[in-house]
Amino acid sequence: PENGVNARMAQLQFGVDKEILSAAEACGLVTEQPDFFNLDFRTAHEDSHVVAVSKPWDAQLAYTSRADNEVGERWAGELTLRGYLEAHHTEVLNEKGEVRLCHQLDFATSGLIVSAKSRESADAVARCFRDRVARKLYAALVFGHPPWDTC
Repeated sequence: PENGVNARMAQLQFGVDKEILSAAEACGLVTEQPDFFNLDFRTAHEDSHVVAVSKPWDAQLAYTSRADNEVGERWAGELTLRGYLEAHHTEVLNEKGEVRLCHQLDFATSGLIVSAKSRESADAVARCFRDRVARKLYAALVFGHPPWDTC
C-alpha cells in the first residue's frame, strides 16, 4: 500500500508538471476521492497452470515507450502488472523474461488478467478468449447523468 501511495503522489506531480491537471485539481482529487490512492495489484487466483491478477484501472501492463523512444517509468515509482508479476510470480516469465499474458485488458479498465506458467497453458487460455468460450462482464462507473430524458 505504501508503494501505491508513493506512486499515486508521483503520478499527480507528473500530471501537474505536464499540465494535464492543475495543482488545485490534484488537491481536489486527493481530498474528494481518497480511494484514488488505492493502487493495489492482488493475486485473485493461482493454480499449477495460471495466475489471475486484479489490475487497477489505470495501471499499465508494462512500461510503455516514451516520446524519446525509451521504455521505462513515466514517473518515479510507477507500478505495472509486469512489475507485480516479476516480484510475486516469476513462474509466468518465459526464457526471455517476458510475461506470458493470455489476453489484453485496456489501460483504463480494471479487472482480472490471466498470465500463464507455460506456453501450453497460455495457448489454451488464449484459445478460450479467441473462441469466445471465456465470458467477460463489463460494468461502468458513471459520474453525473446524460443530458437527455432517461424515463
